[in-house]
Parts: sequence; structure tokens; C-alpha cells
Amino acid sequence: MLRNGFRLGGEVVGRGCGYHREVLGVFRAVVGGGWGGVREVVEGGLVRSHAGAWALGACVAWLNNGCVPPISVEPTLPPVLGFTPSKPDLVVGSSPVELAYSPWGVRGRYVRRKEVEVAAYALILEAVTGAPVDTGWLVVITDEGVEVREVRVDEGLREEALRAREEVEGVVTSRTPPQPPASCPQSCPFRSECLGGGARGVEVGVEVTAG
Repeated sequence: MLRNGFRLGGEVVGRGCGYHREVLGVFRAVVGGGWGGVREVVEGGLVRSHAGAWALGACVAWLNNGCVPPISVEPTLPPVLGFTPSKPDLVVGSSPVELAYSPWGVRGRYVRRKEVEVAAYALILEAVTGAPVDTGWLVVITDEGVEVREVRVDEGLREEALRAREEVEGVVTSRTPPQPPASCPQSCPFRSECLGGGARGVEVGVEVTAG
């Protein structure tokens, strides 16, 4: 897993970054401040979309049940198992949680790649804590709603995560640029770079786990 500062732009990337900042901003406020954090979120206008409303609703439900579970927001995980330092969006208890904006819906190659990313975080957390992590969560944000998907970190998904790590390592260390794919998927954030026009304007941390 690599995290590098790529400058990406375009409407899709910008919208995804906006959802990401909004949701994590809500979690940070409530995890740090409880009901005071809820007041901060509401009075500060931090909720601007259905994604932020979902995050606030989840936090309020936790508080109504007595407490917010142990949550780390974007914790830095150390380099282990051949992975570089990385930051899952959330760790709830010992389970990694990743946010993914997908204007193409909740199925398809992009969502599968994000599930592999969740599995990679699970492997890292297992190595760090010494405890098994068999479940993670993928929060898929579309323009119409939010779907929370349980990710069962089984042997098949673990093997995919390790293969992805090896593929990325091969690309990074090779002196020969990788061959372009036969077709360029709409979901690829580097599409405008490959097809011309450049990608400017939004700087984001990009997780690369599967090529």
C-alpha cells in the first residue's frame, strides 16, 4: 500500500474529497466532544450533504445508546508486512473502516478494489495488535445515499491484498513504466492524465493497493 501526494482534479475527485472531509469532520467532532461535539457540528454547519447527515446520525445513535465506541480517525499505521505507513479513514474497535465515493454505484471493480484495501488494513492491524481482524467495513457514498458494507476478511481477500502489495512494489521498483490497460475505466482518478488535459486543483492522499 502506498500513500503519495498526487495532485488530482476534476469534478468527481473534488466531490469525493468534499464528502470525505465532511464525514471525517463529523466523526472527529463527536469522538472528541460527545454531545458537545454534536452541538459543534450542528451550529457550525458541518453537515452539508446526505453523507454528513449519515455520519451525524450514526454518532447520535451511539450517544443515545450510552457512548461512542472506541474510534480512531485517520490513525497512522506503521510500516509492517511490507506495507508502507498508511492511514485508514477510521478504526472502530479493531476493525478498519474505509470511505469510498462512487458515482457509479455500489457494485463493480472500484468497490472491489476498496474491499481489498480494507483487507490490507486488517492485515496491518493484526500485525500491530497481535489480535485477529476478520471484519472490516466499507462505507460507499453515492450521490443518492450511503451504503455500509461488511467486508469479511477471509483467506481469499487476504491473498488479494498481498498480491496487490506485490504488484505495487513491482511497479514502484521497476525501471520500465507499466503497460496501459486495454481500456480506461471511468472510475480511475488518473484517467484525465492518461487521456490528456492534466489533472489539476485538488491534492489528495491516494491509496494504491491493486495496481
